[in-house]
Amino acid sequence: MGLVNGLPFSCSNDRFETDINHKRGKRHGSSMTGGAVFNKPLTVNDSGITLWLEFVVDKSGPGKWSGSPLWFMWYDKDGNPTNNESATFDISHIKRMLVRFIG
Repeated sequence: MGLVNGLPFSCSNDRFETDINHKRGKRHGSSMTGGAVFNKPLTVNDSGITLWLEFVVDKSGPGKWSGSPLWFMWYDKDGNPTNNESATFDISHIKRMLVRFIG
C-alpha cells in the first residue's frame, strides 16, 4: 500500500480493485497491488512513472458489470500507485472511443 497526498492507498475504489489474479494479468513492481494487463507499461514518463492498463474486479459481485472492466493506473518505480482517482471501462468502450476520435 502506497501513500497519496499522505493517505494510505492501494488500487481500489468504492466498487472496483485491481484484479491481481486475472488470467491475463501480470503483477508488476514490489507492491502487492500491481496487476497489469500487458507485460510492459503503455508508456513511461521522464521520471520513470509507468502507465498500465489493468483488469479490475467488481467488489459488488460477479455479473454486476457487462464485459471485463479495465482502468488505467500510474505506478512509481516501486510499483506503488501514484494517484487515487480512477475511471472504469471495458473493451467495448475503447472501441467506441477509437471510432469517435479516430474515425
